[in-house]
Amino acid sequence: MKVSSELLLQDLSDRNCAFVEQVRVWTTTLPPAARHWKAQPQQWSFLECLEHLNRYGDFYLPELERVVQAAPSAPAAGMFRSGWLGNYFVQLIAPREGRVTKKMKTPTPMDPSQDEVDEGVLPRFFEQQARYRAVLRAARRVDLTRCKTAISLTPWIKLRLGDTLRFVIFHHLRHQQQLRDGVAQWQQQNVLGKVQ
Repeated sequence: MKVSSELLLQDLSDRNCAFVEQVRVWTTTLPPAARHWKAQPQQWSFLECLEHLNRYGDFYLPELERVVQAAPSAPAAGMFRSGWLGNYFVQLIAPREGRVTKKMKTPTPMDPSQDEVDEGVLPRFFEQQARYRAVLRAARRVDLTRCKTAISLTPWIKLRLGDTLRFVIFHHLRHQQQLRDGVAQWQQQNVLGKVQ
């Protein structure tokens, strides 16, 4: 994949802003019980899903901030070329036509289902998303192809900055679909429960 860095960063920023706004709407309209509700015991609640994203943010945000801050300035109108491995990871994680098509095993440290998750997840989530937006703005001055970042799976693999940014934002979109499905299931159960 070859694309203008500016267009890529704008697209990722737009997607991230839309995701954050949707989460903000849900958090203001859903009662607390809905944020803790699970359709099935093995599924994550709304808050668990956000905690999962927070845990990834705990890894990726410092890494992205470090790389962008340390990178030399590059022309804003540069082109980004995806690496084959980075593009593979993005294709693996990205939802297709608004649906998650491939189930993936969550690494244990990133799985919030074994821990008590409370409303404190929300301010941390919104703070992290503001930091992602700042990284996307700051990344406009660096070469997204030449700069490399570590990934959470292993310290031995490094991806191009543009691929890591794509991966993180598409990971968010994957879980946006999970949140959307959970909210719809909760609403359906409440409507059916009131009718019966």
